[in-house]
Amino acid sequence: MYFKAKITRIPISFVETKNNFFRFADENSSCFSTLESSIVQLGIINPIIVQPWQKGSYRTVSGFKRLRVAKELNLASIPVLILREDLSCHDLLAVLLLSHSHSFSLTEKIRIARIMTCLGLSLSEIIKEFYSFLGIESSQLIETYLQLSKYSPDLLSYISTYGLSLKQALVFKGLSDQEQKLLIFLGNSLSLKGYDLYNILTNLKEIAIREEKKIAVIIEETGILNIEKDVKLTRSQKINKIKTIFISKRYPYLTRINKKLKNLNKKLKFSPNLQIIWDRSLEEGMKLSLDIRHLDDIGEAVENLLEKGNYDLLSQFLKVYYEGLPNRKDMGGPQSKDPSSG
Repeated sequence: MYFKAKITRIPISFVETKNNFFRFADENSSCFSTLESSIVQLGIINPIIVQPWQKGSYRTVSGFKRLRVAKELNLASIPVLILREDLSCHDLLAVLLLSHSHSFSLTEKIRIARIMTCLGLSLSEIIKEFYSFLGIESSQLIETYLQLSKYSPDLLSYISTYGLSLKQALVFKGLSDQEQKLLIFLGNSLSLKGYDLYNILTNLKEIAIREEKKIAVIIEETGILNIEKDVKLTRSQKINKIKTIFISKRYPYLTRINKKLKNLNKKLKFSPNLQIIWDRSLEEGMKLSLDIRHLDDIGEAVENLLEKGNYDLLSQFLKVYYEGLPNRKDMGGPQSKDPSSG
């Protein structure tokens, strides 16, 4: 139906290896290693699907990984299925999608949406004809995929490798090429999962807006790339240190309040069964925690609370906390005097 004839062999030199128009599948080094071992032992079992192209040459429609390995192994010829020249765009896309049996990842859907629109399909045609393949049910979603298709190949590869969600992938919108490269480098160096890089980049954007600076400048000023190089820190310590830096820059007022509260709490001379617990976001209140297990504990707790040094420190603690609510300067609420400034 779609092909000129049955499987045939053609010289590999007849295939335009630089024409990647139809390539959409995610790639990683491990899949190529496995594929190479298989081809060395068994040859190419599944033929590469090609389309007649210019001056007797062909372009690949499906089988880019197999073609790459065949080139690296210096194979003289490859088995192919040659598509008919008179196929419609719909037929061509059907062949493309049917040749891949697995469910499509986010980045694969992004690349497929670009291919479809480049072939002239309207958004309504994509939804009507290919919903069963892609699960795309709105033109808005297709338009979002098309926006993401403008990301650099390295960024799409990162999104694929670490399985970023659509929401997490969208946080890269508006970044310059330099900023994308810096974030990709950081993400790959620390093997940052989607939610980690999403949180870091969200904070970076907020800081950049507030300080009216480029994200690349913020990255340089904070020295986070030097943190990544610190061999004395574990991966987890590096990530936490970077997060702490960005939180303190994004919420400077909140950071100062918590630092003052922490210092006051250290000065309190409570027994182990009595402690202050407060929410660092200053949104969920604070509480004085008592662990009473014996009658004697009651007297000790009361004595701790009434001791003049503790009483004064506790009064200061409460004043700082409640004057700081609810982190108004950082969260965009009414301005209030910063009690940590004296």
